[in-house]
Amino acid sequence: MRHSQRKQGETDRPVLRRTAPVLDPTELKTLFGAGLQLEAPLGDFETQLTLLHDVSGEHDGQDVEFSLLYPTELAGFELHPEVNLTWMSDKRVDYFYGVSKAESRAGRPAYSPGSSFEIGLELLVQRPIFDNFSLVAVVGVRTFGSEITDSPLVDEDYEVEGAIGFMFTF
Repeated sequence: MRHSQRKQGETDRPVLRRTAPVLDPTELKTLFGAGLQLEAPLGDFETQLTLLHDVSGEHDGQDVEFSLLYPTELAGFELHPEVNLTWMSDKRVDYFYGVSKAESRAGRPAYSPGSSFEIGLELLVQRPIFDNFSLVAVVGVRTFGSEITDSPLVDEDYEVEGAIGFMFTF
């Protein structure tokens, strides 16, 4: 099961982080997804196929993601480079990137997208530090399909993200 949160806008619709005003965390709305993930080795690579459906009733959309990973080690670091392709249903894309007539205004026309995709590259680096604790860092870039980039809510056709943290393994 996957969980995510979105920001509420003027009409209870989401907008992208880079175009949204900063909101109080108590105004976040929760989404829930349920799905299936299949993993299989392919030579020195790992493959993953993930199917996800919104079960919160917010958009009732689906995602299908295929990932190819090449886990390796270098100087005590675990490296997990990944390339992935994600298809998103029209309901999901409309929920995050669509603009209804009620939400439209000058500079933000109504927009009703169809299904779309994302292509991503990611590198996860993990370094065990002691016992069951590891330091983890991830950096990635994603490019979006035209149904997303044509949205008046989107300024860029790609997104770069990164994170760093600690992980405890049970």
